[in-house]
Amino acid sequence: MSSDYSTPNRAEGVMIDYYLKKEIEQRRGGGGGPGGPRGGGGGAAGGAGGGPAMQAGGEQGGPAGPGEAEGPGGPREGPVSIVITDERGNPVSTERAAPSKAGVNRFVWSMRYDAPERLTFERPQEVPEFAEFFGRGRGPLVVAGKYHMVITVAGHKAEADITVSPDPNLKIDPENFRASLRFALEGRNAVSALNTMLNRVDAMQKSLTAFQAMVRSSDDNDLKKKFQPLMGKAFPLARKLRELKDSVYNSELQPASEDDIHYLTAFNSKLSELSGGGAFAYGEPPTQLALERKAELTKELEQHLADFNKLIETDVAAFNKDAFAVGAPTLYAGDPIPVKKLPPGI
Repeated sequence: MSSDYSTPNRAEGVMIDYYLKKEIEQRRGGGGGPGGPRGGGGGAAGGAGGGPAMQAGGEQGGPAGPGEAEGPGGPREGPVSIVITDERGNPVSTERAAPSKAGVNRFVWSMRYDAPERLTFERPQEVPEFAEFFGRGRGPLVVAGKYHMVITVAGHKAEADITVSPDPNLKIDPENFRASLRFALEGRNAVSALNTMLNRVDAMQKSLTAFQAMVRSSDDNDLKKKFQPLMGKAFPLARKLRELKDSVYNSELQPASEDDIHYLTAFNSKLSELSGGGAFAYGEPPTQLALERKAELTKELEQHLADFNKLIETDVAAFNKDAFAVGAPTLYAGDPIPVKKLPPGI
């Protein structure tokens, strides 16, 4: 008979407990249902400088629960929404993968800002443990301070304040944490802008390919004749979209594989690595070298975004005008893409 005994590690984050009268089915796109959150929580201090473990509404410790559940392409959306803001009301994190079972539920907030926009066309894959540890694909940790939580289920809301306290054993200038946070958030916003551009380019490429395939495979000669002028414009537009995508992204390289030793690193990888390094930094302000590198990559990013914005305002707009005139599918390009600025006070 073994005498060994172990218990689960304490949850690493803010524990948010709430009660639902009955289970609400999880489904993509959210949803609603009867019952609503009752309870919520207050903040409890504990942990280290940039935001170590604390609890909100619930006892300290225990298993983390399903708070980090994800599916292919990112977190699955459910009927429970948890929105966390800082003391100035600036958005920090929006969580849509919280559990929704009957009774008491627990969600563990990782004390991180929202992650950058993800690429929707990459092959879904498990995130390696080392990548999680080094902050890749994740938002930066919050700094010590006051935060506010609002949990919403089917129109019912509950609110609570959260306090993140610094570790009294670490004597680190709070401004170091803030400088690190600003650097990481600027990097995250830059990656989000680039990935948004790539997602839209990829979607337009697929739409053009589907249109061209539909016309070529049709047995309706009148339809082919009707769409022939537009087909002539689809080819050069598809080429420009491909060139724009290839200028920042290597489609032959599969992330998290050994392919990266065979190919030169594309721009999107360089930007993501810089951003990930900022998200991992703890109490260390960015070095002068990192600041110079960020300025260099930011300038290049602005040029890529300018090329995309010009393309959708000229070639894509002209194609959509002609497509609409003959009743063909148009392309969704969206509004021009900027790099979001940080709100005041960060």
